[in-house]
Amino acid sequence: MPLIEAQAVRAVLLLAFAAVVFTGVAFTGYAGFLALVPYMTPALAAVVVGFAFLAAALAVALIVRSRAQPRPQPISQQNPDTAAVAMIAGLAKEKPLLAVLFAGLLGAAGTILQQKNRVH
Repeated sequence: MPLIEAQAVRAVLLLAFAAVVFTGVAFTGYAGFLALVPYMTPALAAVVVGFAFLAAALAVALIVRSRAQPRPQPISQQNPDTAAVAMIAGLAKEKPLLAVLFAGLLGAAGTILQQKNRVH
């Protein structure tokens, strides 16, 4: 099976899986709503189910974030020029065009500051 066909099959299977998951979540929410309606007004039941789903999503997000790799420590107590160069070097690895733009902006700011500090 060619590579493009394999990727297309994977994409279709992923979409089918996502559709099944979203349908299951929707039916679970509706079942929770119907279970709460006899005990409270329909609007309040919808709010309670909505908050329950938001709390579940927040819990999942916090768990995923807590398992993520820690961020590198910030550059502290360094010369501002060294810190700027280190920041641009780190940025250049991930987004080279943004690093070039940022380096140009720093150069322009340095030139303007030097011109302001000159005695005429």
